[in-house]
Amino acid sequence: MTRALLVVWVGLLLGPGCSNPPSYREARASLGDFGLVHDPQREPTPGGTPASQPVSEAQIQAQVRRHVRGGQPVRLTILELADHANDQVARSIDDADLTAFRQRLGSASPLGVVETPPEQRLPNDLSLASLRHCAARAGAGRLLVLTRARERYDYNNGWSNLYPTLVGWLIAPGNTLEIHSRLEAALFDVPTGQLLGVTSVRREDSVRLLPVARNRERMRALVLTNSSTLFTILADKTLEMAKRIK
Repeated sequence: MTRALLVVWVGLLLGPGCSNPPSYREARASLGDFGLVHDPQREPTPGGTPASQPVSEAQIQAQVRRHVRGGQPVRLTILELADHANDQVARSIDDADLTAFRQRLGSASPLGVVETPPEQRLPNDLSLASLRHCAARAGAGRLLVLTRARERYDYNNGWSNLYPTLVGWLIAPGNTLEIHSRLEAALFDVPTGQLLGVTSVRREDSVRLLPVARNRERMRALVLTNSSTLFTILADKTLEMAKRIK
């Protein structure tokens, strides 16, 4: 009995701390890897964006004249660039992230309709010309291109010192899950291809998990919260860039 009480006392003493701290590394995301924005600290990934542009400027301007309307508000297209299976691909934005972005902008934004291209309309070539052509087909005057990275850390915290006791095994939140995310985004003018601004967002979230609880829902909720918050902050920064444009 005395030994069990001692274990509980030590666990409570060390509870807020970390008994098995992770080795953190920065979540890095750079559009320089895709050749869109120059990053002097990183070299482009071999096999990345090709130098040739299969879509001509004349083809882009034809889509601009056909679909893009002038004036305010300006339609915005968002798409994500990512590494997948040793290749670089364009992706649509998840509905939850797109909703968070739209809600943050609000109806008074100089950016009007915000959309992401359906998968079947995403270009295989990731040159700026192809991305502008894709946005122009959707009627967008602005193009927001982003890439992101996520690091996950799962470790025992100080509350795990209570695990040798039955009570500790049942109620001690001895496991911590952390999500560290970083996103880099660039805003382009679709008709001209001009780079209007570059921004980055970082976000860290964590949750303590019980050893016998149903943690899958809490883990999924943490990832969703981290991602939607990332896009909420991105909306603020995109709006700042848009307001600086004359």
